Amino acid sequence: ANGLYMRYYNSDGRISTMCGNGGRCFAAFARQCGVEGEEITFRAADGMHTAVFTSKQPLRVRLSMMDVAAVEQNKDFTFLDTGSPHVVRFVDEVKGLDVVAEGRRIRNSDRFRSEGTNVNFVRPHDGMLDVRTYERGVEDETYSCGTGVTASVLAAAAHGDLKGEKGDVETLGGRLTVYYKKNASGFSGVWLEGEATFVYQGEINI
Repeated sequence: ANGLYMRYYNSDGRISTMCGNGGRCFAAFARQCGVEGEEITFRAADGMHTAVFTSKQPLRVRLSMMDVAAVEQNKDFTFLDTGSPHVVRFVDEVKGLDVVAEGRRIRNSDRFRSEGTNVNFVRPHDGMLDVRTYERGVEDETYSCGTGVTASVLAAAAHGDLKGEKGDVETLGGRLTVYYKKNASGFSGVWLEGEATFVYQGEINI
C-alpha cells in the first residue's frame, strides 16, 4: 500500500461511508498528483480498494468494490451493503418518478430512520439498467451514485434481471459498468468502471 486514504464527506458536513464514484475520482486525482504505478491502492471507510486505469483518452477508472456476503430480498425492495447501505426498488419507469418524495419516505421509514439508507429506483430493459438514486446525507437525488449503481446491478443479478458477469447502467450523470461474480449467497470480484473527467482546479491563498 502507498498510504493513501480517502475520507468522504456528505454535503451535510458529516463523514460518510464509501463513495464509489468518489473513489474513482480520488484515484484519478492521485495519478494527476504524481502517484505512479499500474494500479493505485488506497484505504476508505470500508477497507482497501484498488483502482486500475483502463483507458487514457477518455480516462476510465475501474475500482474494486467490497464483496457482498448476502442480498436481502423482500417483497417490495432489495437491501444490500456495497460499502454504503442501499435499498433497491424495481420500477416500470424512472423518468417521471418523484425520486425525492419516494426516496425520503423509505429513508425515513421505521427501519432506516436511525442510520439512514440510500434508495435506488431501477428500471431493467434491454440487458441494462436505468437508475436514479436518493442519497442519505444529501437528502436529495444525486445524479450518479457509484455504490448505488453497484447495489442496483447486484440486486438485478440476484433478481434474475441480469445474466452473465457485468451490467451497464445509465444514470442522470452518465454511464457506468459493474463487473461481478455471483456465488451461493452474495457476490465477489465486484468492480465499478466509468470515466473520470477533470472538471476544474482552483487556488486559495492562505
